[in-house]
Amino acid sequence: MKLNNLNNFLKIQFIVFIYSLVSLFSKISSNFMGEYGFFSFQFILSLSFMILMLAIYALLWQGILKKNPLSFAYINKGTQLIWSIFWTLIVFKEGITIFNILGTIIVLAGIYMVNKNDETY
Repeated sequence: MKLNNLNNFLKIQFIVFIYSLVSLFSKISSNFMGEYGFFSFQFILSLSFMILMLAIYALLWQGILKKNPLSFAYINKGTQLIWSIFWTLIVFKEGITIFNILGTIIVLAGIYMVNKNDETY
């Protein structure tokens, strides 16, 4: 991978990390709504963070799309699965099944196979 490609890949991964925070705050908001109610401070605050992360993601994603082909950027969004597993383990203390791991490996293998021989990036 060329240095410019690596730089673009890392930028996309940072944006995917931001996007994973949207999912994280969405689940946190859902938990707060069930526990404290719809108009609770906790729910509104977590929902506000979710909307903020979504706005940041949207702006950064548009910047990436201006400088990279859509296929390159969109294929790499699949790595969001890694962040989902991370949040599941660390924040929510939920278990990971073998099917979660196998599914993630299959998606990442597909991302690798699509990207490895494409010289346009």
